[in-house]
Amino acid sequence: LADEARRSPQLVAWFAQLDAESDSQAWLAHAATLENSAPFIAAFEAFIAEYGARGLSEIDIRMPRWYEEPISLLKVIASTLQQPAGSHRAQHERLAAQRRAATAKLRDAVGASALGGLKTRLVERLLAVSHGGGILREHHKFMVILVARAAKEMLKEASEALIAAGHLASPDDIWFLTWEELIEIWEREPGAFGGVIAERQAALERAHAITPPLIITSDGEVPQVSYAVADAPEGALLGNPVSLGVYEGPVRIITDPQTQTLAPGEVLVARFTDPGWTPLFINAGALIMEVGGAMTHGSVVAREYGIPAIVGVNNALATLHDGQRVRVDGDRGFIELL
Repeated sequence: LADEARRSPQLVAWFAQLDAESDSQAWLAHAATLENSAPFIAAFEAFIAEYGARGLSEIDIRMPRWYEEPISLLKVIASTLQQPAGSHRAQHERLAAQRRAATAKLRDAVGASALGGLKTRLVERLLAVSHGGGILREHHKFMVILVARAAKEMLKEASEALIAAGHLASPDDIWFLTWEELIEIWEREPGAFGGVIAERQAALERAHAITPPLIITSDGEVPQVSYAVADAPEGALLGNPVSLGVYEGPVRIITDPQTQTLAPGEVLVARFTDPGWTPLFINAGALIMEVGGAMTHGSVVAREYGIPAIVGVNNALATLHDGQRVRVDGDRGFIELL
């Protein structure tokens, strides 16, 4: 999509004016009037038709999908336009070449060992399963998201009918009812579930204000996790290194990926990430997270993008600030404040 946008200098300039407060539909309507923007508009509409069911926190059916509110997607395109043309393909090929080299090294080592022929066949099978299985898992997730989109559209239609009948006060009220209550509500007096909805909305607000501990055991205990790194610089933040490499750059704290983006080379600092955050990694030079382990979302994506990452960093958001330069040592597990 960014490549299509580059066909129109006017469109590239219009992307530079996109911000968190922009009305996405009005922005797109104006974009369609710009010279040579038609290829981008057509490609964008095709993308939304196929992938529009995705979005931030997409497992939560309340959250807007790209087909409903594409501002976060547009901001990712705007961020990509800050990169040199074709840089994403160059990065992909670099990582693919590294993978081919690592695979060849593994085959050579196995082949040179005792029973090398048998081990090589086993390794080939395991590589095929791991590569294919990793992709297949995402197909299942995508199907769930498509089903959720269909269900959401039906529920949105039901909410309009319920509002017209006086059962709901606003469209978003429907997300605070259980499936059984949604069936029952048609037989109840208008407003019968108003108190229940208000209580659950208040409970959600209270939950948003709570910062849970990193770990709670089955017995309700809250162990205090700490890290030790030999010879770490004084004042450095310590954590769990989950993606190798060392990177130095400015910090960018992201709390709302719907409205915030990264400039190329900035260090992404977040409490956590989920699949809806993945496009932000396009520009990230490194990743720092307060929550997570080796197999959580941000760790996996950081390794896929080949950027250093450290997770489990206590109070990272409170300690670091936008623009501050840091050195992220993903080999040893510390963040040096520069």
